Amino acid sequence: MKFFKKNISLLAVIAAALLAGISLLVVYCTLPIDEKMLLRIKDKTAPTIEITSPVDGSSYAATVVIEGKVSDFSTSGGSEGGVKRLYYTINPPIIEGTDTGVDITVKDDGTFSFNFPASGFSGMIIVTVYAEDWNGNVINTKVTLLDEGAIPSFKAEAGNGQVTLSWDPVPMTESYTIYYETSNIIPSEQFSKKIENATSPYMLKGLKNGELHTFILKANSSSGDDNWSNVAKALPLSPAHLAPILTPQYGSILVQWNSVAGADQYEVWKSNSRDGTFVNISGTTTSSQFIDSAVERGINSFYAVKPAKYNNNLSFSNSMQIDPFPSPTQAIVAHFDSVSAMSSVVFHDSYAYIASQNPFGDDSSGLQIFDVSNPAAPVAIGFIDTPGKEVMVAISGIYAYLTAGNEGLRVIDISDPSHPIEVSHIDLPGSAFFIAIKNSYAYVTVGYDGLRIINISNPLHPIEVGHIDTLGYVNTLAIQDSYAYVTTSNSGLRITDISDPLNPIEVSHIDTPDHANLVVIKDSYAYVTASDSCLRIINISDPLNPIEVSYIDTLGYASVVAIRGSHAYVTGGYSGLRIIDISSPASPFESARIDIPGYSYVVVLNGLYAYVTTWSNTIWVVDISTPSLPQEIGYYDTSGSADGVTVEGSYAYVADGDDGLRIIDVSNPSSPTEVGNFDTPGSAKGVTVEGSYAYIADGDSGLRVIDISDPASPAETGSYSTHTNAYRLTANGSYVYEVDNYMGLKTIDISNPASPLGIGLSVTYGRANDIAVRGSYAYVADDTDGLLIIDISNPSSPTEVGSYDTPGRANGVTVEGSYAYVADGSSGLCIIDISNPSSPTEAGSYDTPGYANGVTVRSCYAYVADGSSGLRIINVSDPTKPVEIDSYDTPGYAYEVAVRGSYAYVADGSSGLRIIDLLPND
Repeated sequence: MKFFKKNISLLAVIAAALLAGISLLVVYCTLPIDEKMLLRIKDKTAPTIEITSPVDGSSYAATVVIEGKVSDFSTSGGSEGGVKRLYYTINPPIIEGTDTGVDITVKDDGTFSFNFPASGFSGMIIVTVYAEDWNGNVINTKVTLLDEGAIPSFKAEAGNGQVTLSWDPVPMTESYTIYYETSNIIPSEQFSKKIENATSPYMLKGLKNGELHTFILKANSSSGDDNWSNVAKALPLSPAHLAPILTPQYGSILVQWNSVAGADQYEVWKSNSRDGTFVNISGTTTSSQFIDSAVERGINSFYAVKPAKYNNNLSFSNSMQIDPFPSPTQAIVAHFDSVSAMSSVVFHDSYAYIASQNPFGDDSSGLQIFDVSNPAAPVAIGFIDTPGKEVMVAISGIYAYLTAGNEGLRVIDISDPSHPIEVSHIDLPGSAFFIAIKNSYAYVTVGYDGLRIINISNPLHPIEVGHIDTLGYVNTLAIQDSYAYVTTSNSGLRITDISDPLNPIEVSHIDTPDHANLVVIKDSYAYVTASDSCLRIINISDPLNPIEVSYIDTLGYASVVAIRGSHAYVTGGYSGLRIIDISSPASPFESARIDIPGYSYVVVLNGLYAYVTTWSNTIWVVDISTPSLPQEIGYYDTSGSADGVTVEGSYAYVADGDDGLRIIDVSNPSSPTEVGNFDTPGSAKGVTVEGSYAYIADGDSGLRVIDISDPASPAETGSYSTHTNAYRLTANGSYVYEVDNYMGLKTIDISNPASPLGIGLSVTYGRANDIAVRGSYAYVADDTDGLLIIDISNPSSPTEVGSYDTPGRANGVTVEGSYAYVADGSSGLCIIDISNPSSPTEAGSYDTPGYANGVTVRSCYAYVADGSSGLRIINVSDPTKPVEIDSYDTPGYAYEVAVRGSYAYVADGSSGLRIIDLLPND
């Protein structure tokens, strides 16, 4: 330390000389400053302190024990690493000396612990821990402790924009003071908002819904012996905030709701009538959806959702009945026969390649090729009879690779699908069964001879380069990243590292109760069919430690599984096609079942269809698209021209042109009823809802803010003049993003709904017609200028980063995943890949028959408001090949569409609001 001070003194002398104008020539410094000392001189960063126990807001006992850890970035522990001083204070100073600071001993690893008595004290204690490093940087952190027994009756009950606080009288108290914070912070006397001379019950109004409020009560005594309450928390919410949206499924009802910022856990409640007894059916959940599988067909169920931690009222849904979906009688659209029993089907371009074998031993085995460009009428165009009994086919480039049992691997040139030609083969030990191809290698299972690895970089000369023996008879495999996942007949799922194909190494395995048949990998899960009639789901996020997370009984011999999106399609035996919802891998459930004549074996998915093979030499084509046959079940003829619509909870909010905002109760979609309206001064073109407010794009009258906490009595609370034609808008947190036909994108701060404030502008050069916001970007449908992508990470300074000039006139836009879906006027639906926002590209398009004005996307379907052609429903599960699957011709002119649950709500111009049932009963 003396060494350090001596160097500092030398620097001070030099500095003083320079200030005095004395010229110094320093040629050599005999006492250089080492790196550690120089680091300390430059150190401007304070230490860090973490109090690990107790947590903020805890109650205290007779002895208070504080534990934590301190560290400083420029040091490394031990005698070099300790901070210069660590000490604490207590407010009020119940222990002598704790007002100025009491030193704390720090261990070598930076942890510390100290205690003090508090048996003779009641009320709030604030303990502050300070740390000072060797360069004078100081930091502190606090923990607030409470005497929970002083006013145990204090509680907070939330309502719509308000909280009611109540407590029992405290003896010897002259008055009560409420302290509160609009956050999770413990209130304090010094810094928090306060309400003096409060009486119980006390109702605090005008609060922001969805924002957590934290309260504490002080009972003021004339003797100065004040009492403090426990902490009470409340989350104000409107009735519509957590009103669940219901979707019927096969054997279940999907309950969904919009999460709120102030809640991290929820409860789902259920009753058979709105006025009946509601029962918690979910426990607590951090999700924003719940699947109720305890339902009966034709029985009405009512649902409600509330935050789990707070004393809130329930937010109710409309009732829902369960119906089968999809309809099994409508699912099978075609079937066709093959020359022999089919073991494997692969789709490539517009062709189906089928490895077929005859179980009775004749020679009609080989590769069949069908043209399936029309799924309802497949045409056989090619066949090659190969040695052996073909089991599996895989396609790579212009070659098909067939496993042929004892005849090894056969390589077929399919450059002309109508004339396939065998060009090579390779003999393998054992019986070649299953094949997967990755890069230039084919991985083939060969029964008791394990997994064989074949180099096919030259298809005319395949060469085996590696193999690995596994326990038991090897069935199938799947490859993901650098691992092969292999199923076996008696030793479950085996996982092999194939990063070096010449030297494969088994790294782990997991047993299954019965023979493991087929494995498919999706994301971090392996889906394994087993002979015990089960689909088993295994977490493989760590391939070295696979863990089974769930299984589901498929009620038949589970043979083959195929996966698309959130559904698994399982076949096996006489149980037909089972459709399993795997959106939550830990809780799979059957969502549909299709009866298949005969013994089903293989299922393969292609486009909107599942192809199921049977041992009776027949392929059944099953339509797995949804929804089907939409029907209008209700409408409300608004007085103006319905130009925009959004749905929240049980209400549809309609921007009704010159007649302003209309609020329609759609809890019974077949009989919608207007419950409230507000005639805005301009012409309402767009509407969005955030919390208890509806925000209206009101043409020349700009932005109007309508309080809808009471839907029967909407009232304007604020407005903002946009100076030009406000057309469409969307709310995102504390901001509304509004597009103005002639000025572009405007950012409006709505943190105070009574006084919205414009803070940002991005001028566009087309006619800005619609907007969608996802993450840090706004997507603007800019008429003749197509799609614009604007960075809004700084809301006050929006900046255009990319664009795509669509072929039509961009009228509407929505964003789902990595794609923007644009309602492009006379050009229909245009799908833009926005994975790179600075360089968007067109992925696909569909030319609707009308004039596409608005679009929304749910699951894998795009719903297009198509002007005089009504509602068009387009399957976009493959964004590069969108296909229209249904439509409904509304009587008016469809401007915009919203979808909630199983209903589409169409703003249909002069024909008002039309409600379309997307899942009608047959």
